[in-house]
Amino acid sequence: PPLGYSTSHGSPSPVLLARRWKAYSDGLYADGACKGTLVQGNTSSGLKGNGVMLSAVQGITIGGGATGAGNTISKNGASGVGFGINASGLCTGSLVDGNLVSGNKSGHYFTKNARGITVIT
Repeated sequence: PPLGYSTSHGSPSPVLLARRWKAYSDGLYADGACKGTLVQGNTSSGLKGNGVMLSAVQGITIGGGATGAGNTISKNGASGVGFGINASGLCTGSLVDGNLVSGNKSGHYFTKNARGITVIT
């Protein structure tokens, strides 16, 4: 279940904040419990692991096309491994768009193990 909330378009969206995902991430982690969530206008920077980890979450939007909807995801992976956005599992209908993703230790995006996600860079 979500540990925190982020506000997007005036309504609370269940978004996990600062949750540890095994030893690899201490950024935002979203799983199936976060279906349909909007994650917009946040910063995930300077973390030990991944900036954003998506694990079999469907219909989530990270960023978006509207002005100000994007997130800043940068300089993650201080422990030696960390992508800006790492996705795995069935992520049907999920969208990553309009984010500033830069300077992450292992690269910007790793979606090789995810199915059904759309990433617009």
